[in-house]
Amino acid sequence: RFEEIRNHLHFNNDASRIEKGQPGYDLLYKIRPLVKHFNQRFSSVPMRQRLCVDEQMCATKMSGNPVRQYMPAKPHKWGAKLFVICDSFGYSYSFEVYCGAGDNKILPNCPDLGAASNVVVRLSQV
Repeated sequence: RFEEIRNHLHFNNDASRIEKGQPGYDLLYKIRPLVKHFNQRFSSVPMRQRLCVDEQMCATKMSGNPVRQYMPAKPHKWGAKLFVICDSFGYSYSFEVYCGAGDNKILPNCPDLGAASNVVVRLSQV
């Protein structure tokens, strides 16, 4: 029963999907609405003063996952790498799923500060 639900659970319309290699292709197309929804809900809580941006590993054993990473220093070595901004109580205000080195977006009117700093700037936008 779980497999049947998993096969039919969709968060985006596959008919409007942009193919790989085409401009505007999104590796997270199938779950992008879910990520946006979570970030909107998380950011509805006012931010505290003490914040931290760090990477987290969302463990997965599925080898066909296109965003799967190997990080030997983490307790869960295989999974999706997330960049998260949290407060000192552990509440997450926003997160990004790491999709590879080519996913270094630079915000308008912001200089290119390098990949790590660009993530911090994107996540700290209110």
